[in-house]
Amino acid sequence: MDVEETKQLATDINSAMQIHANERYKEGMREGLRMYAWWKDGVQYVGTCGKTLKEALAEIE
Repeated sequence: MDVEETKQLATDINSAMQIHANERYKEGMREGLRMYAWWKDGVQYVGTCGKTLKEALAEIE
């Protein structure tokens, strides 16, 4: 394996790790929203401004 192939392999591995880290971050955000959501009249809300859990989860994507 020459130097250029090694550099490309390192770049590919780094990109894959970054994608994985981003997915884990989003997964943690979704889990946190679900854990701290509260119910009112059969609807789950997050925060104090009336945003529904469904709306908040859509913003993460």
